[in-house]
Formats: sequence, C-alpha cells, structure tokens
Amino acid sequence: MSFYFVAFYRLALLAIIVWLAYRLAYWLVSSRSKREEDLDYKPMPQEAIKQAAKSYGRSTITVVHLYNKLRYFPLSFSSKEKPKGVVGYASFATQNILIAEPLCDQDQLRESILEFTNFTQKQDKDCLLFPIDQQTARIAEELGYGLIQVGQEPVFDLTQYNSQSLDSKVLSAIRQTQKKGIKIEAVHGSEILNSPDHPELAQILVEWLESRRGQEMQLLNEVSPFSAVSDKKYFIARSKERIEAFLSCSPVYGRNGYFIHDLIRRPTSMNGISEALVVGALENFQAEGFTFASLGVAPLAGLEDSEINQRYPILNWILKRVYKKHKTFMRFKSLYQFKKKFKATSEEPAFVAFFPPTLKANHVMALVGMFSPGGFFGDLLFKWNRWKEGNQLPRPLLNLISADVATLPRAFPFSFSEFASRMPFTFAMFGLNIYTFFNTVSWFGVLPEEALKQYGFTYNDFFSHKWFVLVTSNFVHFNYSHLLISMAGLLITCGTLEFIGGSVLAGAAFLISMNADVPTGLFFLPVIKMISYTAWDSMMNHMAVGASLGTMGALGALLQFLRHKRILLLVTCASILAWFSVHGHFFGIHHNLAIMIGYIVGGIYLNRKGSRKAFQRFQISPALMNASKKIDLAR
Repeated sequence: MSFYFVAFYRLALLAIIVWLAYRLAYWLVSSRSKREEDLDYKPMPQEAIKQAAKSYGRSTITVVHLYNKLRYFPLSFSSKEKPKGVVGYASFATQNILIAEPLCDQDQLRESILEFTNFTQKQDKDCLLFPIDQQTARIAEELGYGLIQVGQEPVFDLTQYNSQSLDSKVLSAIRQTQKKGIKIEAVHGSEILNSPDHPELAQILVEWLESRRGQEMQLLNEVSPFSAVSDKKYFIARSKERIEAFLSCSPVYGRNGYFIHDLIRRPTSMNGISEALVVGALENFQAEGFTFASLGVAPLAGLEDSEINQRYPILNWILKRVYKKHKTFMRFKSLYQFKKKFKATSEEPAFVAFFPPTLKANHVMALVGMFSPGGFFGDLLFKWNRWKEGNQLPRPLLNLISADVATLPRAFPFSFSEFASRMPFTFAMFGLNIYTFFNTVSWFGVLPEEALKQYGFTYNDFFSHKWFVLVTSNFVHFNYSHLLISMAGLLITCGTLEFIGGSVLAGAAFLISMNADVPTGLFFLPVIKMISYTAWDSMMNHMAVGASLGTMGALGALLQFLRHKRILLLVTCASILAWFSVHGHFFGIHHNLAIMIGYIVGGIYLNRKGSRKAFQRFQISPALMNASKKIDLAR
C-alpha cells in the first residue's frame, strides 16, 4: 500500500513541476510578444480621447478615459458631425480588455466590438469586455461572446429622487453631523487645485490611504481625486476646526449626470460624514438640473436570482460565496449595503464578456489585475508586509483595546525577528513546558502515574511540605491534547500581554497567578470541609497539572487593556465557574482566583508612577517611519 502511495505522490509532484514549467515558458513567450506590441503602439492625443469621452461616454467608468492610463486606437468608421470614435483597452500578456464600452454612437456598438475583436485576434490574444451594461452585453452575446453577470450598479433618476424618503437611521446620522456643526460645501473642479483647502485635502487623502486594509487600487478602482479635475465637482465636509472629509464626482457626459466615487475621510471623523456627503451631492445635482447619478458598480452584488449565470452555476455559486464571506481585501457585501441605503431609483446589471467564449484562469487573473497592481498574491504579500513591519493592526483588535488605558511607551515592531524578541518570557515558558513534557511522558505521549504523583500538585502533598510541586505542576501535562490546549492559551494570552505591556508585567502576572492554589486552599478548604467532608477530601487529593493557572493570570492582566474590563472580568469568571461546575469539581475557583490575581497585578503595574500613557490607535506616516523608525500614534 505504501508503495502505491509513494508512486502516486511522485507522479503528482512531477505533474505539478511540468505544469509550472509550461506556464513559465508560456509567460516568457507571451511577455516577449507583449514587448514587441509595446514597440509598435502609437499613443493617441489626449485631447482626442477627451473629446470622444465627452461626446459618447455613457458609462460611469468614462472617468478612466481621462486618467491617461489606457491604450487607444481610432475606429475605422467616423461621423462627420461628431469626433472620431475610439476604443480604450488595457493590454495584458494573453488578452486585451475593452474598458466599459467603445466611445462611439450607440448604433455603432456592434461594428466597434467587431473591430476590437479582430484587432485583438491579430495579436493572438483573447478579448474581454469589462464592465459593460446590458445593451453592450446583449450585442456581445449575439457576436458569440461568453457572458457573466458580475455585479449591479445603483443609479438615481434625479427627477424622481427624494432624499427625505431615506431610512430613519441615515437621516438621523445626517442630523447628528448637522448638530455638530458639519457643513457641506460644493466646489467646482477648476477651483480645487488653487484653493487654500487643497493642502489639507491632500493630507486627508494620505491619511485615508494609509488607513486602508489593502494596497492602493489601480485603473478601475483607482483613487485619483485630483486627476482630470476640470469637469469634476467636489463636496467638502467642514467642521469648525478642520475639514473632516471630501467627495469627488466625475461627469457622465452622455447621461447628463455624475458618477459619485472618491469618498475620502479622516479615519477619526465622526459617523454620518459619508452619508451627509453623498446625500448633499445628490441634492446639489438635483437642484442644478442634472437627471442622473450613480454610486458605481457594486461587484458581485445581485447574483442571487436562479436565472442569473445559468450557464455557469458553479462559478455563480463561488461568486455568491465570495460576495457574502470575503472580507480580507474588499468587503463586497458591505460596499453594496452602503450604496443600497441611499435608495437608488433603479439598479443596472454589470457584465463581463469574453471571446473565445470559454472562461479561463488567466482571464480571472487579468480582471483582478485591473483593480490590484500585484494581483491576488500581491495583495497577500502586501498585507503580510504591512503586518510584519508594524504598519497595520487588525481592526477588531484596535476596536477592543481601550482608548485611555495605561501602557508602556513601546514602539511597534518593524520586523518579524523584532516581533518575536518582544516575547522572551512567553517563549521561555513555552520551551520549558515542551522540554518538561517530553522528558516526563512515555513514548505514546501519556504521563506515567509515577511522574504524576512525583510532580503534580495536591493539597495533601503541599501541606506535607512538598512545596516544589507549586512550580513543577505548572510544567507537567497529561497528554498531547492537554499540552496543545495549554500552549495555545499560553501563546495567545501571555504572548499578547507581553507584546503589549512588556516582559515584566507578563512574568509577574504569570508567575504569581500560577500559585493561585495556595490562597484558594487557605480560604476555601475550611469552608468546604464544614459543608461537605466528602467534597473536602476529594479536593485534598485531586491531582492538578498544567500551565492553565499562569495562563489565566495573564488573561486577567490582559483585561486591563480592554474596554469594559470589569464587565469582561465578570463574564469570564462566570463562564469558567460554570464550565468547571458542569464537569463536577471545584477547580473553577482556582482559575477564577488566578484571573483575579492577574487582574490586580496588571492594574497595579499599569498605574504605578511614570508608566501611565494614553493608548491610542496606530496610524503611521511612511515618511516618519522611514526617518525615525518610531510609531506615530494618532487617535
């Protein structure tokens, strides 16, 4: 049996190596062809592109054509009355992607798509259209393209829109901003670069980009509020002291409206700012006679209907799962819910079309590359580096930590080795537990009876002056599962405590709390003996081993760093007591007392003279990080 397993493993490994070699060779050949294409490409004048966008642009993505990031070629047919039509596309090694729609008359869409398809096939590439509306999708499907719905776009008919029909929560949030003195100001794009507010707006943009969960998006999701400003409109949310947020909106020339896109706010601005800006922009456009507004395509939204993507049921199921669950790089569901609460008058589906009509893995990778410069794996690497360099903490952790807790002025680590060096006590305890375990258990990982009696803790041994068991019992474990649970708790609680508060605090909380058996016995054994001699005798002879008491002490000290620490302390103690009561013994008292000891140790240590500092959220300036390698703590 083992022979067949080894043979299968070797064949699978060989297949993976061959596939990787093929992909590498294909990539090298494709890259060479792309470089040759780069040499032949002749850019179009930006003025001609801008004229075509103003004359034909009906998509909200029309703004991309003004950023000078795409390639273009003029369409062979032209109109004498209007500027010559053009096609904007993104060039990849194995495919060209037409962005949004050809910039031409609506009755020339079919000819434009055909011309782009022929142009792409001459380069021996696949052809993609993304994102396209329902009319363009229907034409592409008639021409033999494969078609997948990939989202929907909330749009506003401003002739019917009524901002007072919004949900009460949204209206209440807006009223709160008004009570705080927040005012919304409209500024034309031609004035923004020379405005005295521009430096402050640029600084807010830097703060916002630094606070983002992922790396800066490109192309379709590029945040460029100060590019192509001539026809944009800006809305600024201003408090009495400073600018809190701003919103940039780009014209959708062919639909007499605006695309509301770059919403930039300070990470510390009050709730309701975003809602106030969007509603203020919609009301302004409505008052000025515009008839259309859009918040842009919400990716992967609107795929629940069973009739959608019937030809690709498995893919549609995956897309729906990603929409509901994916939160690492982009919160698709949250993004759609934010757009939905403004009560758009209708929602228009968005599609991706591909030719030949077979969806390939490199199509997906190219589409991801339209948003992220490094692709999926580049995003993973970026987030890892941000965490490793100390430039980003998980938001749930930041939300748990108290804003006014006393803590030590410890710089955040800038390398993994520095991160590990922050926890010498935790790693020392971890190593000592592992060493003791493998020197006391049998070959099968079970603690022998002799070792248990020799090193484990009982009150009979303790009162017989066998005091060393107070130490040894904390490093002995029954079996592998007991060790695994105990060490996981040690790394999580004691490691986190040491990382935040320092080795002295972690050591004090752990070492003092691991002897919680002594005060428990002194206070509770006489009481238990009076109530039940049987329970007292059972407690006197009960054998206890493991690092759980020290771990509970570290947890108690860690609670000092959290919001609502007293409530959390009560809930934790009640949960532990209930757990041990269900299992029929009194050792929940020991663990609760260990938590209380750790909580008291943490409180005393953090409130001693000279150690109290306001703990604030991390927001790091790259310039400051490179210059001084110290944390810039800004709330």
